[in-house]
This record gives sequence, structure tokens and C-alpha cells, in this order.
Amino acid sequence: MLKHFAVGAVMVAASVYAHAGLLYSSADLGPSYITLSSSNVSGGALFLGPANPNEQAIPDGGTLATTTSGTWLAAGPSSSNNTNPPFTSPGSAKLTFSGTDVTGVSFLWGSPDSYNSFEFVTGGPTGTTYSLDATQLQTAVNAVNGGIVLDSLPNQNRAYYVQLKATDGDYFTSLTFSSPGTNAVEISNVAVVPEPEAYMLALAALGVLGVAAKRRRSAKRA
Repeated sequence: MLKHFAVGAVMVAASVYAHAGLLYSSADLGPSYITLSSSNVSGGALFLGPANPNEQAIPDGGTLATTTSGTWLAAGPSSSNNTNPPFTSPGSAKLTFSGTDVTGVSFLWGSPDSYNSFEFVTGGPTGTTYSLDATQLQTAVNAVNGGIVLDSLPNQNRAYYVQLKATDGDYFTSLTFSSPGTNAVEISNVAVVPEPEAYMLALAALGVLGVAAKRRRSAKRA
């Protein structure tokens, strides 16, 4: 089911902004960030550190005192904006999650531009595709405390965190970041809930419990 964001159809609840199955806020779920690579990102281009500072997803000396961790992505209509490597699947980059455990995600939106757009896809009982333009995402986050400022031209002095939380038992399957008409959209510092490390520890703990239960059953039979 495809849903387009409508400002009149949302409501403010507690400290987040609700939108028919999604809660928006401005917070970083880090400091553990997932690795962006060709295994989970299609389209756009991936960069490591300051490989292309003019397209960086975190400003140099800007309003947000943080740093980009690891690989970051950018997407736009062409490679004319000094991108190296060049963009593939011009206009958008899709980040895909496997499994059904990602119920929350945050990312750093670098140099937010009015021509950026987003698609958030969830699975589960009410799985939905949410399509938002930059102004709509700005409105959703700013209803809490985001203070996102959009630019009609690239501004490397701003970057903001966006946090999304799926509700009603849903989970995220993909996020698509687009800038179809003008270069570019830049995203970094992607974190998820549960954190990958915590998820693996939980699986390990379940394995230990399973072994212990099996041993108890074997002891009783003996």
C-alpha cells in the first residue's frame, strides 16, 4: 500500500511526530552504525571518509558538532557534480534491510536540500510505503525538536539527524534516498534498532539457553 505524506493527517504525540504507522523524531540511535556497502545499498555512490568533501554528508565546521563514521552514500541525477565514483541508478540510492527485526532507524541527512525526497518501506501487519519530499520530512521532524532548515542550493554547513520508528508490529525493509533533478542527497551515520551487536548477543544467549534446556532434558531421561 502506497501512502503519500499529508500534513493534515498527522498528529503530535508525546515527544515524537506520528504518521500512520511511523513515528518521527530528531535523534541519533548511534554510536554503533551499520556498514554501508554494495551488499545493502543499490544505486547512488558510496564514499569513505573525506574522499569527496564537497559532497560530504557532514559539514565541516557546521552547525552540528559530530563526525561522519565510516562509509556514507550520495545520490543524484548525474556524475557531473565531481562525484568519484560516479552515481549509478541516477537519482536514488536504496538501503535494504534483511529480516524482520529493524523496528527503528536513524540517519544523518547532510546538507538538506529542498529537492531531496525519501521513500520508507515497512513490512508486517500494516506494511506500507511512505513517500515524502524534503519539506514533508522537515515538517515531520520539526514538529518535535529537529529544527531542520532546507536549502534550495547545497549548503555544506548543515546536517541533521532523522529518526524513524515503525509501529503496530511493523519493521523496515528499505529506505530510498533520492534527488532526481539536482545533485545530490547525502546520508551517513545509519543506525538501527536493535543494534547489530545486541542482536547477535541475543541470538547467542538463545543458543546457550537452548543447549542448557537440551542438557536438562537429557539428564532427566538418564
